[in-house]
Amino acid sequence: MKMKFYLKTAAAILLFFLLTSAANAIDDESKNANIGNISLHVTNYGIIGDGFNLQDIPSAEYPKDSGIEHLFDGALWVGALKAGERYVTTGAHDVSSLNYAAENFEFTTYDEDVNKNGDLDPGEDHNGNGVLDIYRILERSSLPTSQYYSPDAISHQDLICDFTDTNSVIPQSGEEIPNHSPMGITVHMETYAWSTSFADAFVILQYDIKNVWDDTLTDVYVGMFADLMVGNTNFTPTSGPNRSWIYNDDGDGWIDSLLMDYEWDYDGDFGNAESYGGVKFLGCTPSFYEPAFGDSIFYHDSSNVNFWIWQFRNNNDPVFFSPLTDAQKYEKMSTGLNHVNGWRELPFVQGGNNRITLVSVGPFPELLPDSTIQVVFAFVCGSKYGDDPVELDTERSKTELIRNARWAQVAYNGEDKNGNGILDPGEDGNGNGVIDRYNLPAAPPSPRLRMTPDANKVALYWDDSPETAIDPVSNEIDFEGYRIYRARISNKSGAPSFKESFILLSEYDIIDEFAFNIGLEQITMDEPDTVDGVVYKYKYESHKLLDGWQYAFAVTSFDTGDPVNDLQSLES
Repeated sequence: MKMKFYLKTAAAILLFFLLTSAANAIDDESKNANIGNISLHVTNYGIIGDGFNLQDIPSAEYPKDSGIEHLFDGALWVGALKAGERYVTTGAHDVSSLNYAAENFEFTTYDEDVNKNGDLDPGEDHNGNGVLDIYRILERSSLPTSQYYSPDAISHQDLICDFTDTNSVIPQSGEEIPNHSPMGITVHMETYAWSTSFADAFVILQYDIKNVWDDTLTDVYVGMFADLMVGNTNFTPTSGPNRSWIYNDDGDGWIDSLLMDYEWDYDGDFGNAESYGGVKFLGCTPSFYEPAFGDSIFYHDSSNVNFWIWQFRNNNDPVFFSPLTDAQKYEKMSTGLNHVNGWRELPFVQGGNNRITLVSVGPFPELLPDSTIQVVFAFVCGSKYGDDPVELDTERSKTELIRNARWAQVAYNGEDKNGNGILDPGEDGNGNGVIDRYNLPAAPPSPRLRMTPDANKVALYWDDSPETAIDPVSNEIDFEGYRIYRARISNKSGAPSFKESFILLSEYDIIDEFAFNIGLEQITMDEPDTVDGVVYKYKYESHKLLDGWQYAFAVTSFDTGDPVNDLQSLES
């Protein structure tokens, strides 16, 4: 679907830059949400996952650096009635390869400067922010030590972009998008990810969907399409001369209480891919459906799940057919297998296969011109727990997946502690009258770190900034101490991942009723050292190093824990 341009000479690059800058041209862009233990590919035209097309770039790898993938591709679906006719815009659909895909890949990047005059003219400000936007992926971080630090960041790694269904052709190539009937919507997508141990196995996907045309959209449904698949690329490569990836050996399920579909490798790649990947509905704004008659309905109670067999294998089954028309897609979004008694016993649900999943929610009665609805999902992973046979898919096996999904919900709920969509008495922590979301217990940030190498040793210097950090949930300073780590870097096959290579060298904590009460005096310098405006208070030396070898060092901070949320001490 998307075209890239690779220019080989410096002159060509300069010329291309000048031309595109003058025209405010745009191009496709992608990044990986990878601050935690998951690496999820995100594009600025709404697709997650890379269809196994990008060498050495994970699609949805968990644990990070393991080679275990969980997703071919996924994307937003939006369906609605316009003048009584069913419309559905799909960000992705069943395909064997993302190369040259056009039909059903209906979201595109776009440039607000429609007439290319360099000004933001009336009608061009699609997201209402008052500036002329060229749609790239913006990265932010709430971590003060990150190069992407921003006080506006929500998580440790925010990825932000915008896309639209208003184009009938792909802007970069001029290629027509077959059978695409635009509804007139733009989408502002933000993804949130954390590195904290209890929240590093999910990525939250928040979509603000705006009607930018003059027609009112009614009975709107929003869904997350996903071609989930699980396997280990180290043992079953997805490309190259040894390509042996198996597409039809995965089991699928749905957890009603979590509103989450999931998939796992039915044979676990013989112990090499025993993990789960899934899509969970977290919530939406508005939170309640107000029908013409009767009581309001919490949207959590009107979510749907569908499975179907990949379209190149099946189009004839009356239940598990792959939807091809807008009418069929809308039917899938507005009805769910989870509302059919005994659906789990149907033959197509049993055993391994190559299934597609769709989690949807609605209806939103109206999406008026210039109005917006917000729908939030999470991509969640988890390693198999225990020794039950993987094909049995027991509750015990899903222990980690369920725990990670619940933390994703806690993150989304924020001040809405009981998750009922209402700001109940005692929940409004900052007194602003609205539900503030994405409040998670947090470790103090890592300190600012400087290293000085010498013969057979390295000196580490860091500041005391973590010691005044306030936990976002308890609103208290709960700093406890520092830990120093070292890793030997190796490129040998079978070597531990970068994160797994670190060993703990030493730990120091303040003297109180927590931890070991070692104190910080041993690492406190007599006189602080100020470099580039940073005041380094602490020093630690690592000795007996081999000159010429590669080493990595880390200094983390940790806190006293969070008894309210049953959390042990958290580490940065």
